[in-house]
Amino acid sequence: MIQVAKAVILGVVLGIAGTVLLTACGGGGDGGSREAVAGEDTREAAQTAAIDTLQTILFVFETGFDDLAATEAVTLACPAGGSATLVGNIDLVSTDATSGAFSFAAEIRFAQCDGLGGTLEVSGSGTFDAERISASMTFDGTVANGCRVTFEPLEETIIVDVDTGALLAGEVSGALTADCAGTVVTCAWQRVDAFDSEAVAAGCR
Repeated sequence: MIQVAKAVILGVVLGIAGTVLLTACGGGGDGGSREAVAGEDTREAAQTAAIDTLQTILFVFETGFDDLAATEAVTLACPAGGSATLVGNIDLVSTDATSGAFSFAAEIRFAQCDGLGGTLEVSGSGTFDAERISASMTFDGTVANGCRVTFEPLEETIIVDVDTGALLAGEVSGALTADCAGTVVTCAWQRVDAFDSEAVAAGCR
């Protein structure tokens, strides 16, 4: 069951982060963030940097998550060069074969991992049963790869259907600052529907 929780949380939560980060870098909605990034070339470069950043974070999570459950430090070689180190722990408490609770906390140090540098602290907790997974996850820190993104911090909560993987609910709170090609966008949210692109965009200036 923890593997299901891992797959769902990483896929959905980082998907939410993707929506938020792309919006902040001029990729979605009609709010302040879209106006703040001047020119199509700048917007395209910012979107590319945001996508690359998320792909690198996702790679490190997917590759290092299992090893982190067995050891307190994992160093990974990144496909296009550089490395990433995860330091932290994962705890799982199962009440029976299909239900329980979990928590994790990790610091991810990116050493030009596919061009991404910086440090990101990630923590989360949740519960699961045969029907659904409820979880919250917090990002805190600064990473840079064309876009310099500071999570100040950013918190996401989700409820997911176990059988279908469908998102039953998702919210984002906190703040994020993105410096994309010299244009700075600041976003702040308080329990905003993470998949409401207009609401997400409205929080960015």
